[in-house]
Amino acid sequence: IWQVNVARPLPALRSQQRYRVTFTVKADRPVDMTVEVTQNEPPYKGLGLKRQIAVSTEPTEWTLDFIAEKSVDWGRLRFDLGKAIARIELSSFRFTEIASPP
Repeated sequence: IWQVNVARPLPALRSQQRYRVTFTVKADRPVDMTVEVTQNEPPYKGLGLKRQIAVSTEPTEWTLDFIAEKSVDWGRLRFDLGKAIARIELSSFRFTEIASPP
């Protein structure tokens, strides 16, 4: 069984810090995709963001905020199509630290 996923390395993450992931995505057909931030080394545990999104054939900008559950030297952002077969295009990727509310 094959699963299709793309991963992008992220810089260090600090526990309880808020982060924002922004990207644009489209596919050649409607498909669900999971977006997840994990450790960038075994055991690849999740760090606070795991969300399933509906990808359409029109470019759509997504902004996903999360709070890091653990401090790590390197994280990774994973886009996972699971067993779905589709051609996707990811662009305009941004990863930023955002201020916590007062």
